[in-house]
Amino acid sequence: MAQNKALPDRDKRDVLAIATWAVIALLATYIMQKQSASLPWYHYWPFLLSYIGGYWFATDRRLNPTVRTSCLVVMLLSAICTITILQLEFTVILTIIWAAVLAYFTSPKRATWITVAVVVLLFALLSWQAQQVKWIEAILYGAFHLFSVSLAAANHGEEQAKEALQNKNAQLQATQHLLSELSRQSERTRIARDLHDLLGHHLTALTIKLQVAGLACAENDKAKSQIDECHQLAKLLLNDVRDAVDTLRHHQHIDFRQSLALFLTQVPRLEIHLTDEDDWQLQDSALAQTMLFCIQEAITNSLKHSQSTHFWLKISQQQQQIILIMHDDGKVAADFQPGNGLTGMQERTQLYHGDAQFTVVAGALHYTLTFTLPNDEEQR
Repeated sequence: MAQNKALPDRDKRDVLAIATWAVIALLATYIMQKQSASLPWYHYWPFLLSYIGGYWFATDRRLNPTVRTSCLVVMLLSAICTITILQLEFTVILTIIWAAVLAYFTSPKRATWITVAVVVLLFALLSWQAQQVKWIEAILYGAFHLFSVSLAAANHGEEQAKEALQNKNAQLQATQHLLSELSRQSERTRIARDLHDLLGHHLTALTIKLQVAGLACAENDKAKSQIDECHQLAKLLLNDVRDAVDTLRHHQHIDFRQSLALFLTQVPRLEIHLTDEDDWQLQDSALAQTMLFCIQEAITNSLKHSQSTHFWLKISQQQQQIILIMHDDGKVAADFQPGNGLTGMQERTQLYHGDAQFTVVAGALHYTLTFTLPNDEEQR
């Protein structure tokens, strides 16, 4: 099932981009119809429509990154075709919008160089069509392109910082809840120990004393009857205390699912699919902390590095072992090597006498994390 809320809806930037496209399309159509040698609408409208379609899907973060990148390419090719067919300078605004979208796909430095290359290629093509060098227009519109890239890159950086802060806040709330659970567990252990060490010992001593008093009053039937009754009550009370101590010691499971839910429901951008069908419980604080750390680190890696939009988490128990399987729909390099985050997860798992495996799916180029952690004290 999907654990967290849906991805963000379209915002005002999309409305402005679509409105700008509509103005360009209608104005270009009007100018073409007013010209003596008017160009039929079906010569350029297919490219206008493919441009706005490419924009719509390229900015939909629910889609696979490969699909979005392909739509970004469609945007660029459609814009170049529209500009060269219509030969109206204001249609260059289409590539300015494209440059703003490009800043969300790559680093600011790379986006800048790609934009410069596109501007040079575009105005070289326009100069060839017009049989004159359009260097003034190239400089002017090139500046607009670079401004668009820098502004979009700054906005993207702010969004990433906001996402990172939201993710850290989610981790903090989950960790606080888990620490609260561990504190309650520690308090229950202390109460059980005090009941056993103080009240249990005193009741044992009282039972012995009453037994001795009963033997001493063997000749007084009435007194012996009262002492024997008190002796039986003391034994019953001692058994009740022992039962209470056993209950406190052996039913101290940690509400790990609640801590996990607090984290998953607040993770930004990612749509998380949680599979948790087994009836497992955690009673060990170190295991709970290790599991929460591994899940948090895996999701953080997906947010920072893989450009993924979906994350799958499966938790199951097999033969007293907790098994975590996690993967996303992002991409990793073919020569992928574990970094500090994955190495830290592996070290924590080994300290807990567990096993961690990182595998990269060859076709999809995304990694799968599998953790096996003992949920039985005898295995640790």
